[in-house]
Amino acid sequence: MKHLLLFLLLSFPALAQEPIRLCTYNVLNFSDQTSGERVAALETVLDEIVPTILVAHELAGQIGAERFQKDVLQFVDSRLALGAFVDGPDSDNALYVDTTRVTVVAHTPVTTSLRNLDAWTVAINGTADTLLIVGCHLKAADDQASRDQRAAEAAVINQILHTYTGRYECVVAGDLNVYSSEEEAYQILTTFNTSVVVDPINKPGAWHNNEAFANRVVLE
Repeated sequence: MKHLLLFLLLSFPALAQEPIRLCTYNVLNFSDQTSGERVAALETVLDEIVPTILVAHELAGQIGAERFQKDVLQFVDSRLALGAFVDGPDSDNALYVDTTRVTVVAHTPVTTSLRNLDAWTVAINGTADTLLIVGCHLKAADDQASRDQRAAEAAVINQILHTYTGRYECVVAGDLNVYSSEEEAYQILTTFNTSVVVDPINKPGAWHNNEAFANRVVLE
């Protein structure tokens, strides 16, 4: 079984009669102090996507997670509700689902030295399909200590995936903060895993501050 490393919006047409739209988004320390301007910008982006499942990162605790639902997602789709949430150390991951189409079955927060990883099991309503979503926000910065910490966090993700291998389809959704495909964390997830994580973009290289890897959309 192969797992999916998620960087962008993906659809899963096989999981239900209509595609399940899954989005991952770092919302940059979203809290009760986040400006109305940023709230409006997030509304605009997500109103174009209208995800069925949204995995958000860098929320400032329960207050940030609840405000994001109330002030951003209620504007986009009133069916999007906050799933099981644990306020861990540092910033948090949160899962929001369209409750008419998806049910959160279980949630397991997994501690690391910086902040939690989160493993959510969700059922697609009206089907026999179940999906494991691992939400993550790995350590930032390009110094060796940070790279080593990301590698350690990636190894924990591998452990989570191995626990569920063969039971569910799995998605790794998050902000990996990796600077190139040569970095150990990326290699651990995509090469050294018994059940290899698949990068759907599949553009190996040195991405950081490299415009050659930018996806451009020309508006006419």
